[in-house]
Amino acid sequence: MLGKAPVEYAEMTTKLLTNIFIRSLFIHSSLNFPRMQNLGFCFSMLPALKKLRLGPAEGAAFLKRHLQLFNTHPYLSGAIIGSAVKEELRTEGREGESVVRLKNTFMAPYAAMGDPLFGGALKPFCSTVSVLLAFMGFLFAPVVYLLLFNPLHLWIRLKAFWRDFGRGMGPSGTLPP
Repeated sequence: MLGKAPVEYAEMTTKLLTNIFIRSLFIHSSLNFPRMQNLGFCFSMLPALKKLRLGPAEGAAFLKRHLQLFNTHPYLSGAIIGSAVKEELRTEGREGESVVRLKNTFMAPYAAMGDPLFGGALKPFCSTVSVLLAFMGFLFAPVVYLLLFNPLHLWIRLKAFWRDFGRGMGPSGTLPP
Protein backbone atom coordinates (compact mmCIF):
# COMPACT_ATOMS: atom_id res chain seq x y z
CA MET A 1 0.00 0.00 0.00
CA LEU A 2 2.99 2.31 0.24
CA GLY A 3 2.89 3.04 -3.46
CA LYS A 4 -0.82 3.88 -3.49
CA ALA A 5 -1.76 7.55 -3.64
CA PRO A 6 -3.66 8.91 -0.59
CA VAL A 7 -7.44 9.03 -0.76
CA GLU A 8 -8.54 12.38 -2.09
CA TYR A 9 -10.61 14.51 0.26
CA ALA A 10 -13.33 14.70 -2.40
CA GLU A 11 -13.74 10.92 -2.07
CA MET A 12 -14.89 11.41 1.51
CA THR A 13 -18.59 11.51 0.84
CA THR A 14 -21.06 13.33 3.02
CA LYS A 15 -22.64 9.96 3.80
CA LEU A 16 -19.34 8.60 5.11
CA LEU A 17 -18.62 11.69 7.20
CA THR A 18 -22.17 11.61 8.57
CA ASN A 19 -21.64 7.98 9.54
CA ILE A 20 -18.42 8.90 11.36
CA PHE A 21 -20.15 11.81 13.13
CA ILE A 22 -23.10 9.68 14.26
CA ARG A 23 -20.69 7.08 15.58
CA SER A 24 -18.87 9.82 17.50
CA LEU A 25 -22.07 10.49 19.46
CA PHE A 26 -21.57 7.11 21.16
CA ILE A 27 -17.96 7.66 22.20
CA HIS A 28 -18.74 7.62 25.91
CA SER A 29 -20.86 4.46 25.78
CA SER A 30 -17.84 2.16 26.00
CA LEU A 31 -15.90 4.02 28.69
CA ASN A 32 -13.31 1.85 30.39
CA PHE A 33 -10.82 2.88 33.02
CA PRO A 34 -7.58 1.53 31.52
CA ARG A 35 -7.90 3.46 28.23
CA MET A 36 -11.00 5.61 28.79
CA GLN A 37 -12.81 6.39 25.47
CA ASN A 38 -10.49 4.49 23.14
CA LEU A 39 -13.09 1.93 22.03
CA GLY A 40 -15.57 4.68 21.13
CA PHE A 41 -12.87 6.58 19.25
CA CYS A 42 -11.87 3.48 17.31
CA PHE A 43 -15.53 2.67 16.61
CA SER A 44 -15.94 6.17 15.16
CA MET A 45 -12.91 5.72 12.92
CA LEU A 46 -13.94 2.35 11.42
CA PRO A 47 -15.72 3.86 8.38
CA ALA A 48 -12.47 5.67 7.50
CA LEU A 49 -10.60 2.37 7.78
CA LYS A 50 -13.04 0.78 5.36
CA LYS A 51 -12.67 3.72 2.95
CA LEU A 52 -8.87 3.51 3.00
CA ARG A 53 -8.93 -0.19 2.04
CA LEU A 54 -5.68 -0.90 3.86
CA GLY A 55 -3.92 -4.25 3.83
CA PRO A 56 -3.93 -6.48 6.91
CA ALA A 57 -0.70 -5.04 8.37
CA GLU A 58 -1.72 -1.42 7.80
CA GLY A 59 -5.25 -2.11 9.08
CA ALA A 60 -3.84 -3.64 12.26
CA ALA A 61 -1.58 -0.62 12.73
CA PHE A 62 -4.59 1.66 12.20
CA LEU A 63 -6.61 -0.15 14.86
CA LYS A 64 -3.67 -0.28 17.28
CA ARG A 65 -3.11 3.45 16.80
CA HIS A 66 -6.72 4.26 17.66
CA LEU A 67 -7.02 1.83 20.56
CA GLN A 68 -4.48 3.80 22.58
CA LEU A 69 -5.56 5.93 25.52
CA PHE A 70 -8.07 8.59 24.55
CA ASN A 71 -9.88 10.80 27.04
CA THR A 72 -11.53 14.15 26.41
CA HIS A 73 -14.91 15.75 26.89
CA PRO A 74 -17.36 13.57 24.94
CA TYR A 75 -19.19 16.54 23.44
CA LEU A 76 -15.97 17.91 21.92
CA SER A 77 -14.53 14.57 20.84
CA GLY A 78 -16.01 15.01 17.37
CA ALA A 79 -13.56 17.81 16.68
CA ILE A 80 -10.61 15.51 17.36
CA ILE A 81 -12.21 12.70 15.38
CA GLY A 82 -12.72 15.03 12.40
CA SER A 83 -9.08 16.07 12.45
CA ALA A 84 -7.93 12.48 12.90
CA VAL A 85 -9.98 11.30 9.91
CA LYS A 86 -8.46 13.95 7.69
CA GLU A 87 -4.97 13.18 8.96
CA GLU A 88 -5.48 9.45 8.38
CA LEU A 89 -6.37 10.22 4.77
CA ARG A 90 -3.29 12.37 4.42
CA THR A 91 -0.92 9.82 5.96
CA GLU A 92 -2.34 6.68 4.32
CA GLY A 93 0.31 3.98 4.07
CA ARG A 94 2.58 5.59 6.66
CA GLU A 95 2.96 4.94 10.35
CA GLY A 96 0.54 7.66 11.45
CA GLU A 97 2.63 9.29 14.18
CA SER A 98 1.02 12.60 13.30
CA VAL A 99 -2.44 11.21 14.11
CA VAL A 100 -1.27 10.02 17.52
CA ARG A 101 0.40 13.38 18.13
CA LEU A 102 -2.77 15.22 17.10
CA LYS A 103 -4.92 13.16 19.48
CA ASN A 104 -2.49 13.58 22.36
CA THR A 105 -2.20 17.32 21.73
CA PHE A 106 -5.93 18.06 21.81
CA MET A 107 -7.29 15.64 24.42
CA ALA A 108 -6.58 17.74 27.51
CA PRO A 109 -7.41 21.21 26.11
CA TYR A 110 -10.76 20.05 24.73
CA ALA A 111 -11.58 18.38 28.05
CA ALA A 112 -10.66 21.59 29.84
CA MET A 113 -12.92 23.62 27.54
CA GLY A 114 -15.83 21.18 27.54
CA ASP A 115 -16.28 20.79 31.29
CA PRO A 116 -16.96 24.45 32.09
CA LEU A 117 -18.85 25.08 28.86
CA PHE A 118 -21.30 22.19 29.12
CA GLY A 119 -21.22 21.20 32.80
CA GLY A 120 -20.69 24.68 34.20
CA ALA A 121 -22.72 26.88 31.86
CA LEU A 122 -25.05 25.18 29.38
CA LYS A 123 -26.58 22.51 31.63
CA PRO A 124 -27.14 24.85 34.59
CA PHE A 125 -28.68 27.50 32.33
CA CYS A 126 -31.10 25.02 30.73
CA SER A 127 -31.89 23.54 34.15
CA THR A 128 -32.60 26.96 35.65
CA VAL A 129 -34.98 27.84 32.85
CA SER A 130 -36.77 24.51 33.23
CA VAL A 131 -37.04 24.78 37.03
CA LEU A 132 -38.41 28.31 36.78
CA LEU A 133 -41.00 27.12 34.27
CA ALA A 134 -41.90 24.21 36.58
CA PHE A 135 -42.42 26.61 39.51
CA MET A 136 -44.68 28.67 37.29
CA GLY A 137 -46.82 25.57 36.73
CA PHE A 138 -45.68 24.69 33.23
CA LEU A 139 -46.06 20.90 32.99
CA PHE A 140 -43.72 20.50 30.05
CA ALA A 141 -40.69 22.02 31.80
CA PRO A 142 -38.58 18.83 31.33
CA VAL A 143 -39.34 18.94 27.61
CA VAL A 144 -38.18 22.56 27.55
CA TYR A 145 -34.87 21.45 29.09
CA LEU A 146 -34.41 18.89 26.32
CA LEU A 147 -35.41 21.39 23.64
CA LEU A 148 -32.90 23.91 24.96
CA PHE A 149 -29.95 21.66 25.73
CA ASN A 150 -29.97 19.06 22.96
CA PRO A 151 -30.04 21.33 19.89
CA LEU A 152 -27.29 23.52 21.36
CA HIS A 153 -24.91 20.72 22.25
CA LEU A 154 -25.59 18.83 19.01
CA TRP A 155 -24.95 22.00 16.99
CA ILE A 156 -21.63 22.54 18.80
CA ARG A 157 -20.64 18.91 18.24
CA LEU A 158 -21.54 19.00 14.56
CA LYS A 159 -19.90 22.36 13.92
CA ALA A 160 -16.68 21.26 15.64
CA PHE A 161 -16.57 17.98 13.70
CA TRP A 162 -17.04 19.59 10.27
CA ARG A 163 -14.74 22.51 11.03
CA ASP A 164 -11.90 20.32 12.27
CA PHE A 165 -12.31 17.83 9.44
CA GLY A 166 -11.95 20.79 7.08
CA ARG A 167 -8.80 21.98 8.80
CA GLY A 168 -6.90 18.87 9.84
CA MET A 169 -3.14 19.32 10.06
CA GLY A 170 -1.20 21.53 7.73
CA PRO A 171 0.65 20.09 4.72
CA SER A 172 3.91 19.99 6.64
CA GLY A 173 2.35 18.04 9.50
CA THR A 174 1.99 21.09 11.70
CA LEU A 175 -1.17 22.29 13.34
CA PRO A 176 -2.97 25.14 11.57
CA PRO A 177 -2.91 28.60 13.18
